[in-house]
Amino acid sequence: SKVYCGFCIQKLCGSEELERVKAAEEWVCYMCVLEGQCWGLLRRRQDWAHMLHQLFINDHQQEYELPVSHPPVPPEERRPIRVLGLFDGIATGLLVLKELGFEVELYVASEIDVASVKVSRLRHKEVVHVGDIAGITEKEVRSWGSFDLVIGGSPCNDLSIVNPARKGIYDGTGRLFFEFFRILSYLKPTPSEQRMFFWLFENVVSMRAEDKQTISRFLQCNPVVVDAKDLSATHRARYFWGNIPGMNRPVNPLPGDRLTLQECLERNCFRYARFTKMRTMTTKMNSIK
Repeated sequence: SKVYCGFCIQKLCGSEELERVKAAEEWVCYMCVLEGQCWGLLRRRQDWAHMLHQLFINDHQQEYELPVSHPPVPPEERRPIRVLGLFDGIATGLLVLKELGFEVELYVASEIDVASVKVSRLRHKEVVHVGDIAGITEKEVRSWGSFDLVIGGSPCNDLSIVNPARKGIYDGTGRLFFEFFRILSYLKPTPSEQRMFFWLFENVVSMRAEDKQTISRFLQCNPVVVDAKDLSATHRARYFWGNIPGMNRPVNPLPGDRLTLQECLERNCFRYARFTKMRTMTTKMNSIK
């Protein structure tokens, strides 16, 4: 029998293709039937990438209140910011803030991977490392003072549907999301404080709908989808939850951004990319296939 989701076919391929699939014989595989230059009965529509993006961003089970907006701060009143990076990796958050022109007064990082911490210490000596997020207490957080920005993305290996042995959000590394939520709760200003406070949480798009709903319910907002392919040579679609202004705006590359793999290779080394863009590259040899 045919196994497919009619809604997805209609959304990504159009109503006509859905009707053609429905009209096929029961034993015909709609992916394998040869038809000219097209594999199967499905013809990819020209705007399929846009429709796929819309499919993800419109998958909202509940609407939440919009975050509080703040007026722009005049240049003469701006001051260096204080940042807390959770699951901080190699301090990429600090690197990006520097490239965007932010002055950072304090950058506190929580990371347990030894190699990542070594890279961070080598590249950014000003980072204050505080170790495992699970061992951070409320008293310790209060002792650091207030923060202007909290960023983080918990491990996705137990959330991604790519992992057949995933444990979900309530077990394994999936439950580390709740550590992010715990620390964020300590730092959010009370209504009487009337100060700017921004946060950003990132995780994989390929998670179960119920896990996404759980994260949205705790953070009280729906995510936006951003794919690194629009800004780099990498296919890497991710969910972002947060209250940073402009998160819903279209993503456009800046002059000088390297959008193909060939542009990322060192020049004059006689190296040629076999792909225009690639997915997540790891230490495993088959990760670039």
